[in-house]
Amino acid sequence: MAGSSCDDDLLRESLLYAANKLGIPNGKFRELQESAIRSVIEAGRDIFVALPTGFGKSAIFQAIPLCCDFLRDHGFYDDSSRCRWQNESTGTTSGTTGTTKTTSICLVISPLIALMRSQVTQLQSLGISAVYLNDVSPSSAEEHDLINGCISIVYMSPESVLGKRGNDVLMSPKWQQNLCAVVVDESHCITKWGQHSKKVAAFRTRYGRLAENRSLVPPSVPMASFTATASAAMRGQIIHSLSLTNPILVEKSPDRCNIKYSCIQVKSTESPKIFKSLREELHLKKKTTERTIIFCRTHRQCRELYEYFKAGVEDRDIFAMYHSTTDQPQKDRVLASFAERGGVVRVLFATVAFGMGVDCKELKRIYHYGPPEDIEDYVQETGRAGRGGEESDVVLINYKGCTRYKVSDDMKGYMANKDTCRRSVLLAAFGGDAVNADTNKHRCCDICAKLCECGKEDCNKEVFECVESEKKRLHEFQQCRHVTREKKDKLLSRLTDLRGSVVAGSSAELLAGCDLSSGIPLSELNSFVDNCDRINSFDMFTTYFQFFGHEQDIWEIFVSECQDHCEIEQFSYSDSLSSECENQCPETLRGVLVYSSESD
Repeated sequence: MAGSSCDDDLLRESLLYAANKLGIPNGKFRELQESAIRSVIEAGRDIFVALPTGFGKSAIFQAIPLCCDFLRDHGFYDDSSRCRWQNESTGTTSGTTGTTKTTSICLVISPLIALMRSQVTQLQSLGISAVYLNDVSPSSAEEHDLINGCISIVYMSPESVLGKRGNDVLMSPKWQQNLCAVVVDESHCITKWGQHSKKVAAFRTRYGRLAENRSLVPPSVPMASFTATASAAMRGQIIHSLSLTNPILVEKSPDRCNIKYSCIQVKSTESPKIFKSLREELHLKKKTTERTIIFCRTHRQCRELYEYFKAGVEDRDIFAMYHSTTDQPQKDRVLASFAERGGVVRVLFATVAFGMGVDCKELKRIYHYGPPEDIEDYVQETGRAGRGGEESDVVLINYKGCTRYKVSDDMKGYMANKDTCRRSVLLAAFGGDAVNADTNKHRCCDICAKLCECGKEDCNKEVFECVESEKKRLHEFQQCRHVTREKKDKLLSRLTDLRGSVVAGSSAELLAGCDLSSGIPLSELNSFVDNCDRINSFDMFTTYFQFFGHEQDIWEIFVSECQDHCEIEQFSYSDSLSSECENQCPETLRGVLVYSSESD
């Protein structure tokens, strides 16, 4: 500590105490965690913490008030330190349940309600006092404890901390005396949400004003910035915005060597059938399906996927949606399920609202159905996979038009790249370390996998040849039969009659139009008829076309019109993969293999 007489043994004891309270394995913080804690407690310095997702950043700021309390309770007093523990703070105040000891206080400014509630619940389960300000009624007993400095960790949003109530709390005597740190968690939100651009106003303007908070707290109180996804340029902007004073940088490369990165191209018209294989897996394996998140760019994509899975999976509990307008009980159910091993929800369709810092256990697959806005968001979201160290796969699905709206140049470059290791591209954006030479190429990214010659059993270097062979096979299907224009016109006429009969006498057509009310889009019908000379199995038909419950009726009409004209084989397209090829295709790519094969 700055000018302190506290010996290192006592500080180590405080770290052991905090680690045990937080349930840290073996009662020992990681080296970088301890370094960050010491920087605040021992040196009293501002810090900038940039550590990978899943590293345990929250444990750092949660430990600070616990360490401070331990030192205070052991008689340590350092009037010269920026982080002050005063013996007079060991006095008592009348709390909600009799006499409650005041405590060192850590203020955490966090972006999302779900994240705050999740961390508060976890801390309370460990016997650590914590609240989220908006969950505390001004007239409640908790409010009394809050004002009187009896709660160790207090979460506020930027809007709360800069509002009247937040100001009143910060200026209260006990807070002025016992506040030991101000933490801005997920600080990359400052540049994303708190700053205006030439074209767009700031989404949450108070994120750009957090430095004002420093005028309300004693100058000796350190401020800390925490993020997993801040590029070098972004770090400078955050430090400037928060007015951090010569901060100590605690950082680690964002590389996650257990994650394999892939990018595939599909036809935009294939939505949402590119996930047909995943739907079948969920139907068959149910609660044993590997946990999967599909990040969508819009609410509409989430709803489309949810409806598509409803049509093929009976158990509605094992898949779910999560976006900004999802009702709170459903959000709570999803968050609770993902926080436990063996949770019920196995496949989730989510927007960016499935927020930062969410604890995802046993998550091994992440699909991005179109790109996020930038590289920082991509690293943040993919970083939720493999937090337990297990090998995981993330696949970015690229379709025509998906980069037209709000996609950064670096994200577009990542998607367009066909030659450079994807991991290297990601790390370069963060000034990260070079790719670990020990990483198996086939487990690095789809580009490196082409070059892998390790010879290991799980090496999937042939998967791309497998895709190429499927392209040739589809080309053969295109030439396998001839259906005359007259036959196609008759087929279209019968199918159009079917479409009309579905909505006959219903008012739904007036409200929603025939496409939506019938579930038989005319554009899809025309596409099917135009390509019917390539279809030789019901499985292949349902793979390429979607008619929302009317597939069997349409197939029967097709067979009756064409069976005297051409042979229709009872042939399963998924079975057309050779067993050798099937073994070479990693599970994570099978769900999109058929569609990537026709994307060129």
